[in-house]
Amino acid sequence: MERLEERWLLDSQGLGQFDPLVAEEPLLVSAAQTAPTAVNVAWQFEGPAPLENVFGGGHFNLDPNFGSGAIEALAPHPTNSNIIYAGTVNGGIWRTSDAQQINPQWTPLTDFHQSLSISAIAFSPIDVNDDGTTKGTSTGTTVYAGTGNFSSGDAIGVLRSTDGTQFALMPGSEVFSNNKLKI
Repeated sequence: MERLEERWLLDSQGLGQFDPLVAEEPLLVSAAQTAPTAVNVAWQFEGPAPLENVFGGGHFNLDPNFGSGAIEALAPHPTNSNIIYAGTVNGGIWRTSDAQQINPQWTPLTDFHQSLSISAIAFSPIDVNDDGTTKGTSTGTTVYAGTGNFSSGDAIGVLRSTDGTQFALMPGSEVFSNNKLKI
């Protein structure tokens, strides 16, 4: 289904010749050339374990301000191996821009949305403006996220970011809300 939606977007914007799954596409070639390779890296067990709440006042986690969560979806940036988005089961979308560091810092991006249940997250092969028209570039700044999960929240629609940091509900996608769907 995602592949059909992607094809529709490409075709509707006159970019039907661009196929992000073809190995010769410049975006994929660039990503393959800059992707880090793990050589002689030992696996280190990390959890599960409580995480300290670094935000402090006003945020409630388990006493004494510890908590942990589940990741439902990951989206590594197509050309910058330092950027990764994580869609969580009931904690929204998180982003790091230092993924190759030993202790990357994660920033929550969707804390004030109606649903923090993220079921899918992906980069668009085409950058788009807020109104949905194409920018004519392919830099990896447009990110889509599906909402909803049977265990922790109804779908509210599809979230889109055109700058990689601010997510908004896509117009028309609210038809999926409260239907116990996982988008």
